[in-house]
Amino acid sequence: MRSVGTRHLPVTRVAVAVALALQGAAAWADLNGVASFNIPAQPLSTALIQFSNQADVQVVSNADQLGELTSAGLSGKHSGREALQLLLREHSLQFQEITNRSVRIMPVKVAAAGNNAAAESEQIEEVVVQSTLLFVQNDAFGATKMGLSILDTPQTVTVITEDMMELMNVNTLDDINRVLPGSSRTFDFVGNQNFYFRGFQVDLDTGLRIDGFRFDSENQLNPALFERIEVIQGATSTMYGQNTPAGMVNAVSKIPQPTFKAEVGLEGGSNEFYDVDGDVTGPLLGSDKWSYRLLGNYQSYGTHWDQVEDDRWIVSPSVRYQDENTNFIARFVYQEREATQFRSSYLQFDRAVPGALTPAQAIAAGAEIVSLKVPNSRFLGMPWGFQNEDILTAQTQLDHTFDNRWTVRGNLQYSREGRDTSLYAVGGPFASDGRAAYEYVQDLYSTSKSYSGEVNLYGPFQAFGREHTAFIGIDYGAQNTDPAVNLLAYTALNYGTTRFNAFTPDYGLTTQAQADAFMATQPLNFTESNDKYLGITAQVMLKPIDRLTLSLGGRYSYDTVKTRTGRAIGLQAAKAAFAAADATLTDFDDFVHQIGATFEVADHMNLYASYGQGFSPVTNRRWVPNDPSGELIGAELSRNYEVGFKADFNAGWGLRVALFDTRRTNISQSDPDLTHTCGAGACSLPIGEQVAQGVEGVIQGRLTPAINAFLAASYLDTFYKGDLKGIRPNNTPRFSTSAFASYEFLESKLLRGLGVSLGVTYKTDLVAPDTTLRRNGVVYVYEVGDVTEMDARVFYNWQNMNFYLLATNVLDEQYVAASNLNLGLNMHTNPGREYRAGVKWKF
Repeated sequence: MRSVGTRHLPVTRVAVAVALALQGAAAWADLNGVASFNIPAQPLSTALIQFSNQADVQVVSNADQLGELTSAGLSGKHSGREALQLLLREHSLQFQEITNRSVRIMPVKVAAAGNNAAAESEQIEEVVVQSTLLFVQNDAFGATKMGLSILDTPQTVTVITEDMMELMNVNTLDDINRVLPGSSRTFDFVGNQNFYFRGFQVDLDTGLRIDGFRFDSENQLNPALFERIEVIQGATSTMYGQNTPAGMVNAVSKIPQPTFKAEVGLEGGSNEFYDVDGDVTGPLLGSDKWSYRLLGNYQSYGTHWDQVEDDRWIVSPSVRYQDENTNFIARFVYQEREATQFRSSYLQFDRAVPGALTPAQAIAAGAEIVSLKVPNSRFLGMPWGFQNEDILTAQTQLDHTFDNRWTVRGNLQYSREGRDTSLYAVGGPFASDGRAAYEYVQDLYSTSKSYSGEVNLYGPFQAFGREHTAFIGIDYGAQNTDPAVNLLAYTALNYGTTRFNAFTPDYGLTTQAQADAFMATQPLNFTESNDKYLGITAQVMLKPIDRLTLSLGGRYSYDTVKTRTGRAIGLQAAKAAFAAADATLTDFDDFVHQIGATFEVADHMNLYASYGQGFSPVTNRRWVPNDPSGELIGAELSRNYEVGFKADFNAGWGLRVALFDTRRTNISQSDPDLTHTCGAGACSLPIGEQVAQGVEGVIQGRLTPAINAFLAASYLDTFYKGDLKGIRPNNTPRFSTSAFASYEFLESKLLRGLGVSLGVTYKTDLVAPDTTLRRNGVVYVYEVGDVTEMDARVFYNWQNMNFYLLATNVLDEQYVAASNLNLGLNMHTNPGREYRAGVKWKF
């Protein structure tokens, strides 16, 4: 939100995004069009739902007719008519065309009487029209790299489909934090992302993946690029190497299709939000094997903070080759982003403490921390702060299946990210009269390049008269950060020297020129880093008896981290110090394993149990007297135990319940003593072990022909041992529930096409501890409390257009969320109530 001024959208960027969807005019796939289908074996009712989505054909059926019928599935390129015939061929069912985009499923004897008006009228009274929204995805690539069904994966896997993302108002990947059980949102740097699952923070260097590749960036990618988001919770190091026990997020990109489709979307709303989407796909030069896709998005958001903007645009072309045995995809993604940047804390002390110059002294004297008494929109910083980024990613993915059903997969990726950040930070908690606790300026600019590749081989083998599955893979990657400048210098250290006041902010207090002049007198770091990793993974899925599957996997990883830093006043002096400095090489090697079992207690119902290990290389060092470089703390280790139940029901919905115990050891946090230095950087302190124990459950899918829902709940008991004994981690609700549901008026001729959706999230006992603040030796904890948020949407489908109106945070709940164990920074406010309206148009 901005207090003054008028903004004008960059016309060229908007025009590019709109033009992506206007490169021709043709109808969506229908009964006559040829499309590429991928429908695994499953209940016939859910197979028809997937057919409906992949062919864009509405299917009308009688729920009682489908009953317990199953489908063998379907893959490859077919016309809509041929695909539907193949799905129904095992049963005494046929379809009758209503239009070229809608069909009615009925018994063979009724279809034969299709021209009899009385018979048709009689059948129409029996049919049940079903929503074409897809809330269930039955398989996920991310957990096993083999596309194993979620039902057969002995681990918690949640898939957020494209329809769910739309109805849940997932505008950034970070938004899934408010949807999933046991997680909560953070508000760190403007537009950056953070993920917390089961009390643990996801390592963004290794735990955020795009199509299985590392995406080494805190920068948000627009979900418009993805067809689904897979969240794998618990141990993932066996398949992916270094990672925390939180798990990982794998965003799966939209792929080229052999049938022409195009879509353009326009959306606008509160806080000067504008969004333009374009998506076009189809056969390449008329080929029946080559296809293309071009995705584009421009998004401009004024944010709920005064004077803060976040603008970005992205374009992603891709091509695909597909025949019966081979699938090849080449994809490029380019994104630019310009944002106002600031760091602060929307907290203050409840009373004045005479003589207290620091937050630590105020806490020791008995003062309490409360939310800052300013409007939610108050900007705490200097408006010249910025963060500019550009990201280029190139990927190739090749899969080939041999006649013996073994598949070889080879993937390559190159990524480059440039970042330029400058800001004036005002730290908290603020004094009761509004004065900042400290102030600093920071300049950071860097360019990083990463390369990665992997080769996997998997398929069936025979042993002891039964068929099993084996997987072996090798992966290698490197990330090189070119010599980067990082300057952080304090301009004020305590309440007695700070000048910024949150109650009466002076945004001209320090100009960028004044900040630059001051920074020119301060020492800066000129740093280069090179990270490399190599991993070899093996896994087998054994079937000793019909209903039991055992999974055994292990991985050897070798990781190296090489850094070199020069520190001096002025860039040229820092470069000279860098050239003279010795590089520090730290290497880690580890073997981790994971075992699991699933037992089919009934059709489409499985019990499972699993144990997995994990590790995360950490180069943090602790301060040691007479050793200027400090002592290496070492890698963090973790282990996860989990048991659960999963079920997929014929009506098109599923259920999962999990109980888990996860432990993370050898963890460390920043040393609060700023006089301690380790090399050219700050030191860290080991703080012991973190434990998370809990239960979570999810119901997901079509509950009735007109209602789709995602219902989730979790109870989480998580705490630290050691120095922080008994303290709950930040962003960890003790109890949380999420309920999102949509209802479509399918039976009413007057209201047909109209739908509504409602979402409610409730999270309790959120806290924010600060390891730098203590009272009587005990770490101080700020209680965020309970948070309730509600979203609502009304939508209307008319011909090829979808109109919608939505409201987020309907109750206008306001709170402060923590992104780390420090109450002085990154304790930012959430957006208040916002409204948006939009339209999507399919060609």
